[in-house]
Order: sequence, then C-alpha cells, then structure tokens
Amino acid sequence: MPVVDISAAEIGIYSLSGDTKNPTPNIEFNLNSFRDPLGNLHLRRTCVDGKDPAVQEWIKVDPRFEPILNQCIILAKDATQGGTKWFSIGFRDHHGTWISRAVATLISNELATLGFKVGVLHAKGQD
Repeated sequence: MPVVDISAAEIGIYSLSGDTKNPTPNIEFNLNSFRDPLGNLHLRRTCVDGKDPAVQEWIKVDPRFEPILNQCIILAKDATQGGTKWFSIGFRDHHGTWISRAVATLISNELATLGFKVGVLHAKGQD
C-alpha cells in the first residue's frame, strides 16, 4: 500500500524539530543521539534534507534505527488490531530537517509496505 495523504491515514508519522509544538503525536521518539548527516561532507553538499535517499541509506546504518523500526511496527500492529481509528508516531531531532525526516520517511514507507494506511507530515525544520 502506498503512503497516503495524512487526512486519509490511520497512522500518522511526523518529523519534528526541537521547536515544533504541533502536531502532538501519541508516541514520540527523540532522535538527538543519532549520528548527524550534517557531519558527512558529501551529504551536506549534495542533499537538501532527510527525504533524500542518500541520507536515508546513511541513517539506516545507525544502530539505533532498526530497534526504532521494530518498535514502530509493534505499535502500529497494536493500535490497528486494538481498533484504534487514529494513531500517530513522532520523530524529533534538533533541526527537524535531516534525521527526523529521514527516519519518518523510512518508517512510513516500511509500514505502508506492510499494509498499514500511513500518512506523513514533515514539520518545518529549523534549517
């Protein structure tokens, strides 16, 4: 199933910056401990934000990514099997432009591949 418009989703995925006040997800992951793509000169020079596939591939190597992905799959299954009509997961990092956008995009694509009706909202980053 492809990622859908956020208004048509049963699971909302949000990328958030340190300053983002709304939306407020049901569950939020703090990604500040992830390695920062801005520290990679090639990514900094060639990519615009975390939605770039090169940034996402770089983020997937971080040992923190796989456990968060697995946790999100469990949360999505629990929410939808429990009859919840709407459930949201947020990913926050300082800038809200690189790490959180990459993780939100990767998680939403994986959940959609598993058949969940997922929508994504990328909040305005600080960069």
